[in-house]
Amino acid sequence: SRLIGCPPGYTGYESGGQLTEQVFEKPKSIILFDEIEKAHQDIYNIMLQILDEGRLTDSKGKLIDFTNTIILFTSNLGCPKNYNKYLRNKDFLVD
Repeated sequence: SRLIGCPPGYTGYESGGQLTEQVFEKPKSIILFDEIEKAHQDIYNIMLQILDEGRLTDSKGKLIDFTNTIILFTSNLGCPKNYNKYLRNKDFLVD
């Protein structure tokens, strides 16, 4: 909820989301998600909408355009010791 804003009726609803408000005010932005593999599943769902459609609807129903926004992801999955550990945690590898 911090990225796209709190639902109506919750404290902080008026201020909007940290991600959506910043991109709305400055559409030509660069956003860095560091170590994205550690993110919650909800972040992946948000990113899917942004990367697939180029836009995201915030908690107020406002459509935020990301087509002029550069999004960067970093990851440590390229490191062999981390890669197998990650896959095991995601149930892709079985001992």
